[in-house]
Amino acid sequence: MTNVDISAWFMAGIGGILLLWQSRRKFKRLNQYGVEQFSSFTQKIGSRILDGALQGLGFLLVAGSAILLLLENTHTTPLSAFVVIGCGVALFERIRGKKK
Repeated sequence: MTNVDISAWFMAGIGGILLLWQSRRKFKRLNQYGVEQFSSFTQKIGSRILDGALQGLGFLLVAGSAILLLLENTHTTPLSAFVVIGCGVALFERIRGKKK
């Protein structure tokens, strides 16, 4: 493994942690009926901004690491290109599914 591989996997790990943290924050705000509760409108807006930033940065890090791994390892194992493209398609479908 080269330094680029290590940094790409590190980026993917940090991105995954950010995505999990964002989901956990949202889950902890749910009440027993499945509705998010906030003490004020300002807290709701701040929470949405922070959640959007966490999600955006998480997806950016995961996508960036996938691109790095694709560019770095395609010449050695062409199969890795299919794996990275498959992960990219799955990530895109997850983003698209949340917007509906």
